[in-house]
Amino acid sequence: MYIAGRANYAHDPVELIVSYFNTRIDENPNVIILCEAHSRGLVDVINSVKQLTPERRSNIYLLAVSPGQFADKELFGNVVHLVSRGDIIPYLDPVGMIKNYDTIEFLRPIDSCFPLDHSFTSKTFDKRKHAHHKRLYKNE
Repeated sequence: MYIAGRANYAHDPVELIVSYFNTRIDENPNVIILCEAHSRGLVDVINSVKQLTPERRSNIYLLAVSPGQFADKELFGNVVHLVSRGDIIPYLDPVGMIKNYDTIEFLRPIDSCFPLDHSFTSKTFDKRKHAHHKRLYKNE
């Protein structure tokens, strides 16, 4: 599945995500969609956004937690990658990590689950996720 995702293979999750983004943007062209994605799911989000026009892409703010692939900042309105120093998975995409280094927040793991602090629900990410939600929604 991961290889298929990296090869831009469009399968059901991608089609559903594209449909969701298009519906929300059709309802309100000025909407900002905060998309939180984790690991392999991020690959689906990246492949979905590639099917949108650049104008629609700018409506999507990505908060990537324990990314399975790093998202190019040019594909979204805003990109933040949250990476636990106790997680080896993000390091499997060294080219993406180098290219998008300025979008990465490296966090010290809170849980003692080294070497795989990879869970979306890990307490390592709680404060930073909350801070990004607060920053994005402060004007509403």
